[in-house]
Amino acid sequence: MIFSAVLDELRHRPPVIAVIEDLHWADAATLDLVKFLGRRIRQVPALLVLTYRDDELGPRHPLRIVLGDLATSAAVRRIPLTPLSVAAVQTLAAGQRLDAAALHRRTGGNPFFVTEALASHEGGIPVTVRDAVLARAARLSPDARAALDAAAIIGAQVET
Repeated sequence: MIFSAVLDELRHRPPVIAVIEDLHWADAATLDLVKFLGRRIRQVPALLVLTYRDDELGPRHPLRIVLGDLATSAAVRRIPLTPLSVAAVQTLAAGQRLDAAALHRRTGGNPFFVTEALASHEGGIPVTVRDAVLARAARLSPDARAALDAAAIIGAQVET
């Protein structure tokens, strides 16, 4: 009933762009709504923009089912985002005294890490980045966390 009301609301409004961010953290009801709207979005003057981190989705994550159910819909367009290039980091860092190539290496071109590092003038890893990484690590199983802790002391690259 509520899903139909949402669809009806979209139908009787001027064109709408609805954005749901961080869908990888959504509850079951939100995922059900997304699936419902995804199957019917062409019936209304609306654009539904959904963001999620695919690296947060394990094989059994509930969002995988929703993505699979909507995969064949002609109304669905997936736009994968790639890391920022060194040139993009240089553009973002214009006017700041730092080595953009080194920042790119340290962040892997991750847009969140790059922008947080640029916004922070601490010189090290910004607190916001540290908190985001630690929050992701906190959700790991104990075995996965032990593997992460062991891997953290190895460094960025390991010879086979």
